[in-house]
Amino acid sequence: MIELRRDVISHYQYISSLDNSISHHFRYSPKIPYDWYSRERLPWNSFDAPQPDITQPFKHEIDRQVALVSYHNVTQGAYMCANGGSCVAPDVCSCPKGWMGFDCRVPVCDQGYYEPDLPSFVKGVDSDDELDTFQRFLGPNRQYYLDSSRAFSSNPSVSASVERFVNATTIERKLVVLNSTRYLAMRDEHQFQGGYECSIRSVTEWEDYRSGFLLDHPNFYSRFMDEKVEADGARYSHWNGMHFPPTHRKTAKLTKYDHEYVKLSSTANITFVYTDRGYMMDGVWEVTGVNWEKGLCIMEFERQCEGDFNLVTTKELPGLLVQDTDESFRPKVEYDDKRTYIVGRWFATKNEHCVDVAHRGCYNNGTCVAPNKCQCSLGWSGSDCSIPVCETPCLHNGNCTNPNTCTCERGWAGSDCSIALCAQQCNNGGKCVAPDTCQCQQWENEWRDGRIGGGVPIFKRPNGDPQFTGWTGYDCSTPICVQAERFRTNVDQNTFNSADVVVPLGGRVGDGILQCNSVQCPEYDEMLTQNDGKSFQSGCGWDVLETGCCFEVANEDSSSFKCYRCGHLEIGYNNATCSHGSLKEWIFDSISTVPLAFRTSFGEIFRCGPSLNPKVSEVIGSSTSTSNMFLCNQFEWEQGDFIDSAGLESA
Repeated sequence: MIELRRDVISHYQYISSLDNSISHHFRYSPKIPYDWYSRERLPWNSFDAPQPDITQPFKHEIDRQVALVSYHNVTQGAYMCANGGSCVAPDVCSCPKGWMGFDCRVPVCDQGYYEPDLPSFVKGVDSDDELDTFQRFLGPNRQYYLDSSRAFSSNPSVSASVERFVNATTIERKLVVLNSTRYLAMRDEHQFQGGYECSIRSVTEWEDYRSGFLLDHPNFYSRFMDEKVEADGARYSHWNGMHFPPTHRKTAKLTKYDHEYVKLSSTANITFVYTDRGYMMDGVWEVTGVNWEKGLCIMEFERQCEGDFNLVTTKELPGLLVQDTDESFRPKVEYDDKRTYIVGRWFATKNEHCVDVAHRGCYNNGTCVAPNKCQCSLGWSGSDCSIPVCETPCLHNGNCTNPNTCTCERGWAGSDCSIALCAQQCNNGGKCVAPDTCQCQQWENEWRDGRIGGGVPIFKRPNGDPQFTGWTGYDCSTPICVQAERFRTNVDQNTFNSADVVVPLGGRVGDGILQCNSVQCPEYDEMLTQNDGKSFQSGCGWDVLETGCCFEVANEDSSSFKCYRCGHLEIGYNNATCSHGSLKEWIFDSISTVPLAFRTSFGEIFRCGPSLNPKVSEVIGSSTSTSNMFLCNQFEWEQGDFIDSAGLESA
């Protein structure tokens, strides 16, 4: 029991002198002075008239209050600052390292999208269309949104009545508007908490916004870019309105097809190739120089509890996703002088522990479930969920760059990078087995000397086995004839720079066309095919861009010709492209009107497509690809895997 000044304001309980009763608990207790009288006279009552053995003065005045007090060691209650946080002011928590939020229940993942200097609890692009666009990714049953009406912030923006004791007997009250009040931290380096600013774009070692690194590789592109048509005419990313600037672009194809120029032509399925690198044929990816941006993303939180708890009233139920833990789980408190009115409250036992896990707080839609602990979404792994998982290994030095997505090394394609790419056609049963590498059909020759038992090989290897015949060359179009009298090189060994001096080698192939009934046939000595880079090549012929050529278009009564040529051909080391808008088209209504510019010196029209030696073509078959610059006139050819031997060490 203590005595207080008669006019002091306190929250203590008072003893009534009238009936010796005790007042209720109040925020500010009504004054009940300890008066001089009571219903039944008690020994401590004052006297207002002469009494035996009582001296004057017979008067009294109220000069004090008598209050009941007791000492208690009080701990924080059900709305305590969790995880070691401290309550530093009414309804204000200061959170320890690893935790954040109004009550310190949101874990911090430094290896994720937590930004220590962010001035708000969560942050997006601060645009109302963010909600409309991102709606499909949000949990259902939302009762509120962090939109422009809420300043896109979950930090408190409320009106509050603030009380201040001017002195022991006077309280000053005023209405204060709290705008985006930052939550507090308990660290020396940061007075305030940071916040989460998420993204659903992929973050990997191949595209890492933290370091600014973006892989520049012919086969790699970001799967998260706003939709656009690439130079090859295709769309590879289908995001709309997500604020994902294109960090990569696709170049035009270096293969063209006859139907791209004219549909009703006398040719069919002809491919024009303008590169000697197979991986470049369909175009390659390049970086644009545009910075990687997070784009639209909205954080959500889920209260997960262990132990005993009972949710009496709140705007959200456990297990649902909320944008704002403050809005959903902070008690809504109103006061008057007598009591506190609370809307929404958790009653928890001492064993209760609740965490507001942060969905999209870790990379690639991972969830921050505890300080610096991420729970990765399907297809991702690693401490920060930045390592994609591919169920099938990426072969030939390919890399797993997104879940079940291989980015293949140059010269390889397919879902697991098992398909080799060749710029040339592998003719006569040959197979493309490595980048720009054909494995040709070859077999033992059948020339024997006629001895008993089948004879022995006439043309044999040092070990006595028959030499192989069949096909060779970079495109398997050169026949192997084992019955040569002697071996000769195709370069002049006596020339100082022999690599530049090609010795004509060749002869006549057994085409079955030549007819000769003479005793001597000089026609057989004619050089029909040779190592001129043309005779056996599948790429020779007139093409659209470099040499210019014409398609014959069949009409009902006659034929017309559509002729093309590139006005400005951009030539690179391994490719050539026609400058934008530089391809010219001419239409001629008859064969006689085709000008000399599209004719040979013999007056023949440059017809689009391969034009192999007609005698040779009947043996090796007509090719469907053509390129005067890259697949024809070849004296050298670069082939093989760009990284290793592609498993062909013994081939």
